[in-house]
Amino acid sequence: MKLLLIKNDGLGDMVIATPIINNLSKAFEGNIDILCDQRSERYVEKCIKHQKLFVSRKDVYFKFPNLCDLSFKNKLKELIKIIFNFPLWRDYFLKKELQKKKYDYIIVLRRFIRQSTFYFMENLSSPNKIAMWQYPTNLTIITANKLTLNWQHITGSHKLIHEYLYFNDVLSKSLSFYKPVKLKIPKLLFRNSKRAALVLGNVNKGLNKNQVNIIIDYLIQNQYTVDIFGGVDTKKKFIYLEKSYKKINFYAGRISLFDGYSLVKEKADFVIGNDTGFMHLLSDIGLKQLIFLSGETPLRFFPWVGFNHQYLASKSCKFSDCVYCKLPKRECVHFKKDEIILILNNFLSKNIPNIVIKTVYNKAWRWLKK
Repeated sequence: MKLLLIKNDGLGDMVIATPIINNLSKAFEGNIDILCDQRSERYVEKCIKHQKLFVSRKDVYFKFPNLCDLSFKNKLKELIKIIFNFPLWRDYFLKKELQKKKYDYIIVLRRFIRQSTFYFMENLSSPNKIAMWQYPTNLTIITANKLTLNWQHITGSHKLIHEYLYFNDVLSKSLSFYKPVKLKIPKLLFRNSKRAALVLGNVNKGLNKNQVNIIIDYLIQNQYTVDIFGGVDTKKKFIYLEKSYKKINFYAGRISLFDGYSLVKEKADFVIGNDTGFMHLLSDIGLKQLIFLSGETPLRFFPWVGFNHQYLASKSCKFSDCVYCKLPKRECVHFKKDEIILILNNFLSKNIPNIVIKTVYNKAWRWLKK
């Protein structure tokens, strides 16, 4: 049997799904092709068992514009944009290539799904096409349902459970030969080198400059050297830190993903950051992790199931999902200085509880099914 697995989302999503995908690869005796996003390409090549890897570009999909009501000049502008949009054409020809292939199974391993995934799902050839999405994030539920009409659309629990548990549950329902996989719990790693790893990412909704300054000031005052990690966007946003502080090592955007992983594993006492792909990659090391959730729902992604070295700082609602937040001002993303200091004090103490700060909004988020 031959499987095409579609998972063209972020690095963190791919890291979470790695035990599931490797388990699928085993079930299909290694006959698995993967369609992934460019953000996780290097990770998949190194860490996931597969035969052929197809790589798409983030949210690039071919949608021909309506030219009828445009002037000749504007029509020409739109056509030029399309002609010279090379990532768009690359994904277009990739889609055509996938449509020519025949697979025994095609599985879309996404709970949160976007238009870019539906773009590749169109006209694929297989007698067994399985989708398991629950939350369309940049299109309506009505549209998403229409685009899934010729698929087996099998969903799991709407409860706040980890993505790993959700995928295991749905695949067990969908495939009689699939046996749920258990996560390997890492051994706890303790070190006292006075060196902290600070992971900065998701620059649009992550820790802001003021919050980062508070964290670094606190760590330096407590005699820690701070190693800063992240991607190119992180480097652009936080490069000022290199000149502002002496006791930091700025690695963001300068070393590879796996070099950063090795450095944290060899040097750091603990890791602080927000919900990023690199934080997920560091989960299996066993170092203490403090994750600031800024607009993400606890339990969906962090903490990993059974991992007792991950601690959350969150203002999210206790029993609701923040997929569709209706608040004009989202208090969940605002950590004040005294709150950050309290969180860090608790995190560095010997007895560390999971930290959830109650928000003044009790009905800030609502369930999708309502």
